[in-house]
Amino acid sequence: MIKKRWLSVLLVVVILLFAAFTGCGKGSDEPSGKTPADSATDGNEKKEGVTPVNKEEVEISVALWDLSEFGKDEVGQAIADKLKVKINPVPLSWDNDVEQIKLFAATGEMPDIVATYTADDPARFYSWIDQGITRAIPADMVAKYPNLQKVFENSPIGNAIRDIKGEYRYIPRPSSKSNLYLANQQAIYYRKDWLANVGIDKVPETMDEFYQMLVAFKEDDPNQNGVADTYGFTASKMLPLTTFFPSYGIDPESWVKEDDGKWVPGYLSERNIEPLKYFQELYREGLLDPEFTIAGWKQAIQKITSGSFGAMIRNADVHWLNKTINSIFGEANPDVENPLDVLGVMGPLKKDADSEAKWPMFLDAGGSEISSEVDDAKLDRILELYEYLLSDEGRMLLRYGIENKNYKMNGDKIELINDPETNEPYVMSVKFPSTVIGSLADWDFDNDADPNSLVQIPQEYRELGKTVREEYNKAAMDQNLAVKYLSTPTKDTLTISYQDSYTQMIIGEEDIETAFPKFVEECMAKDLGKAIEEVNAVVKEKGLDK
Repeated sequence: MIKKRWLSVLLVVVILLFAAFTGCGKGSDEPSGKTPADSATDGNEKKEGVTPVNKEEVEISVALWDLSEFGKDEVGQAIADKLKVKINPVPLSWDNDVEQIKLFAATGEMPDIVATYTADDPARFYSWIDQGITRAIPADMVAKYPNLQKVFENSPIGNAIRDIKGEYRYIPRPSSKSNLYLANQQAIYYRKDWLANVGIDKVPETMDEFYQMLVAFKEDDPNQNGVADTYGFTASKMLPLTTFFPSYGIDPESWVKEDDGKWVPGYLSERNIEPLKYFQELYREGLLDPEFTIAGWKQAIQKITSGSFGAMIRNADVHWLNKTINSIFGEANPDVENPLDVLGVMGPLKKDADSEAKWPMFLDAGGSEISSEVDDAKLDRILELYEYLLSDEGRMLLRYGIENKNYKMNGDKIELINDPETNEPYVMSVKFPSTVIGSLADWDFDNDADPNSLVQIPQEYRELGKTVREEYNKAAMDQNLAVKYLSTPTKDTLTISYQDSYTQMIIGEEDIETAFPKFVEECMAKDLGKAIEEVNAVVKEKGLDK
């Protein structure tokens, strides 16, 4: 699901990018008049985004979603010519990529680079390391490439795995090269007009104030139509209520150190009882959407745009802020002059007035694993490819195409050039499908947030995105990722779906104090106790208890 959402963001970005208007850009490392493929050094000196041309061509096989058309357009050819590489695309389907990836290893047909969601499948990831299917990535090689090194340094999961294994084992694929997000990208949307209509003059900051707001949204006729037809809070099954749990000092997705000094999965801790009771109360009082267990994100947004619910949790990066408030809500409510006056985003909540606001840590699980058949020389060329894709020069090519053909520089401003055949702006994903290779290195969320970007996102939504990001980043809850991503035989094979159990507790007839101990017993019956002992032994052995 997350992978598809990022791809959709990428495709929307490149389509919107070529709308017919002119704005400011970051500029290019190259002087105006050159294409990225034309630039070369006179000798062998190394500069960001610039690669010497006096190298033999290297073939690199790459398994990446939607890469099948690479090299059949000018952008792909510019990359190939620039870096002296021949990219051989290996088909990878969004719908069946996990099985395809496993098949690579089973048949001995591993591509040089395999795009994965590495940390989402730790059992497979670690088994490939143990079987010698993938190789290590030496830190001294990474250090040659400043943009790529920064990506490694900013990857919490990548560094946790390095702590565990003593070396880098994959190339991280961040959502943002500049590390925009420390807290996850979900946020709390609410009806600002409803808040005023029910006489609340302060945006909620605590869980109790949030509860009082939801009560008022349900009972005090916030839409002022004289009919009891409004409700409090809605969510989708894809964005769990446990996103709020850090406010109570616990992230069920983490591993936590209990009072007895033992590390256990966060979902096993009794610290979850209080937030579970909170949401059970919301559910029992009709303040929480009874369909939250089955609703998709479209249904959740529709409920707030139609005026039936007053608050929801949803993605709040710049792209989704604009899409949710401006596009979806605005189009559904054409009588609203400025949707930002009606639908707002509150900050992360505190448990109470004496607490600090907390929100789950943002974790980019994506990356690229490198076949053990790749030698150091080819690995160096692979790292050079990533460095180029992350460089300013590479970004200009991927975002705008060929200079003086698809765009031109007017001072420090970028001017897009229309397609001479249609007299319309180029649609990058259609004209240059090779641009998808950019997602090998990162998802380029920076382009949405950049105030100088040509992506058609109104400036006020970029400003709101910056405010929301700063508020939530400040509340990001740290966790020991080395313990979370530790591999042990029993831990890797656990089959515990705690989210389903939590949901059943929230909507169930038993009180949480009764239901939670039963959940713990069920978990322990599935060898969780053995996994906990294994993890704590390795934590002690490797000195990861920090």
